[in-house]
Amino acid sequence: HAGEGFRNRIQGKADTFRDKTVMSFEPGQIQQVRVIKKDAQDTFVKETVPETAGEKPAEDDSPKMKTTHSVWSNAAGEVVKENKLTKLIDDFSSLKCSAFVYDREKAAFTDPIAKISFKGAEEYTLQIFEQLEKDASEYPAISSQNDYLFLVPKWQADQVINALDDIVD
Repeated sequence: HAGEGFRNRIQGKADTFRDKTVMSFEPGQIQQVRVIKKDAQDTFVKETVPETAGEKPAEDDSPKMKTTHSVWSNAAGEVVKENKLTKLIDDFSSLKCSAFVYDREKAAFTDPIAKISFKGAEEYTLQIFEQLEKDASEYPAISSQNDYLFLVPKWQADQVINALDDIVD
């Protein structure tokens, strides 16, 4: 009798128990971010440059420690809003979907409205597709780290869809 109550509690949807992480990477490893939309695309590259502000000449004979910092720029050399780009990388470094889509084949989704790739030691790609229903609160998506079609909330999809406008000054 007690066993039946327990069984009823654990017999839920598979999604309840399924790991919803669909993309995962170490944010500090990312050296390049590429955003592609139907009408535009851009690539953002992280470069290490020498620190120039506040450098003091060494007064002793010890080897000089050159300090460096990282800067992000796009292919045209335009100024990039690093805080927005860093937030985008952080937000997608541990992407969880809201649900998996079981009634549609991943292979049927071939024309993304937006695509973002994060490149470090490996390349991690997320493709976002048109909403399945008008006014839906989620977008279907595919990740290079997952074999299944899944849904991401509209606010996360909008981060990719609007990335080019948000990141470049």
